[in-house]
Amino acid sequence: MSSEGTATGRAADRILTVNGWLVFVFLYAPIVILVVFSFSASSNVGLWGGFTLDWYGTMLQNDAMMNALSKSVIVALLSTAVSTVLGTAAAIALEQYRRWLSKGTFDGLMYLPV
Repeated sequence: MSSEGTATGRAADRILTVNGWLVFVFLYAPIVILVVFSFSASSNVGLWGGFTLDWYGTMLQNDAMMNALSKSVIVALLSTAVSTVLGTAAAIALEQYRRWLSKGTFDGLMYLPV
């Protein structure tokens, strides 16, 4: 392999690495900013007003928020349990019947969720 091909490969690797980090920052920076500003004493989201836990106390006293939170947790737990059982059963079935499925059918089933 020539040194030019290796240099091109390294440049492509760097570009992909930088691109991956930019996507990561683009996706997670808003979440980090929201978490940080959720501890601000200011009611204005754009201004830091000092550290406080008052907003969390207010949320915990709001019955509608607690009702929504409890329903969200229930849905999350049930969907996790059902998905785990169905996914495990599907994996076992696919492994058992792999020899009867053609490669195209098996690959199609594997990539179906994607």
